[in-house]
Amino acid sequence: MSDDSEEVGNSYTLESAREDFRLCGLKISELLKEGQEITDEVYVQLYVSKLRLTYPYKSKKQVRSEIRKKVEWEREQRKKIAGLVKELEEIANPPAQEAEGAPSATVGKRKKKQDPAQIEVKINELQAEIDKSHKIEKNGWILLDFPSTFAQAKLLETALSGYVPSQEMDSIPREKNLSDAFLLVQPTGKEQPPRTLKKSGLDAVIWFDVSREECMRRAIGRRIDPQDDKIYHVEDVPPPTNQAPLCERLLPMEDDNNAEATLIDRWISFD
Repeated sequence: MSDDSEEVGNSYTLESAREDFRLCGLKISELLKEGQEITDEVYVQLYVSKLRLTYPYKSKKQVRSEIRKKVEWEREQRKKIAGLVKELEEIANPPAQEAEGAPSATVGKRKKKQDPAQIEVKINELQAEIDKSHKIEKNGWILLDFPSTFAQAKLLETALSGYVPSQEMDSIPREKNLSDAFLLVQPTGKEQPPRTLKKSGLDAVIWFDVSREECMRRAIGRRIDPQDDKIYHVEDVPPPTNQAPLCERLLPMEDDNNAEATLIDRWISFD
C-alpha cells in the first residue's frame, strides 16, 4: 500500500474527532434525560474520540516529513554555532599582522564584530534550542478505573486497534463451506503459516493488588479541610497538631467514591 493510499484510508482529522466527541456528548445527554444507564459502548466512543482529539493521527508520510524538517533545522542551527565558534577563535587569536598593529583591510570589519560575551550567549541559546528539540514529547495517556470488566476491555481494544477475537467474527461463506466439507473429507496436512500477534492499542495494563481491608482503611480515613480543600489521612498523612483549630475543623470525605457502601458495590460488580 502506498503512503498516499494509507493516508487516505487511515486519516482522522481534528474536525471528525470534534464531531464524534460532540455526538458522544449528545448521546450521553439523551440517555441521562431518559433516565437510562450510559452503556459501555458510549463510554468507549467517548474515550476514543477524546484521545483522537488530543493526539491527532499522523501517517507515516507525515512523520517522515516532520523528522526530515527537524534534521534540516538542526543542521542549520549547528552551522550557525560553528560559525560563531570560529568567530570567537578569530577574536581570541587574531592574525599575526593584526596582533603587531600592522594595517589590514579586514581590521575595520573585525572591529564591527560582536562582543565575545554576546557571541557566547547566542551559542548557548542555539544549543538550548537543539537540546529542547531532543526532549521526548510526553504524549501518553492513562485511563483510571476503565476498563474494569473483560467486556469493556474488548470494546476498548476493538475501538483502538480494530482487533476482534476470531471466535466472535462473523464467518464468511467460504469458511462455512470448508467446515462442512471437513465433515466428509479428511483435510490434507497443509503446513499452517506462522501466527503473529496483532499490536494492541494499549501499551500496558497496571494492576494494583491491594486487599479490601486496606482499600477501606485508606478511604474512610481521609479528611478534608473546608478552608483550603487540603486532604489529610488520620493515619497515613495526619494533620499537624500545632495548627489549631485545624484538627477541629477537618471533615470526613463524603464523596461517592469513598463511601463504604460504594466501595462494597464496586467490589461485588468487579468480582
